[in-house]
Amino acid sequence: MKIAQIKKYLDEISGLDLSSKSQETDYIKYRSKYYFLCVKYATDANSYAKIGKQVNKGYASVMHGLKTFESFMVSDASFVTKFRAIEKHISMNMTKRHSVILNNIDSMSLELIKAQLLKSKMTIINKNNTIHNLRKKNVKLSEYKVKYKNLTELNICSN
Repeated sequence: MKIAQIKKYLDEISGLDLSSKSQETDYIKYRSKYYFLCVKYATDANSYAKIGKQVNKGYASVMHGLKTFESFMVSDASFVTKFRAIEKHISMNMTKRHSVILNNIDSMSLELIKAQLLKSKMTIINKNNTIHNLRKKNVKLSEYKVKYKNLTELNICSN
């Protein structure tokens, strides 16, 4: 399933546009569900930045939204109930598409594979975020180098 498909489904069932800038509780809750579902199910989710872009948010918002998701899962029974229904629908959708493969794998192996895939996906996303942060730092470092060079040239010229 693709990021855009998950967003579209959540927009439809919630009656909200998750790309809105609204900070109302319903938007926050559905966006946090969206972030988690993208990390877990989206085949094209290789970075938090890409997940966030679909809802006009940055990678830091996605990271915060995932923490918020965990908090809601612990403290809000209604949130958990709605989330489980959404996840079941998405999971069933994906299972239908992959039923030929899944029929050949016993349930124990399937759970292990799912856990390993989720762990690998989280590792890839975290590494992509690290790369993104390092690139930002490198740009800043380049800016400082240019400023330093300009200052140095000014000092040489003034002597």
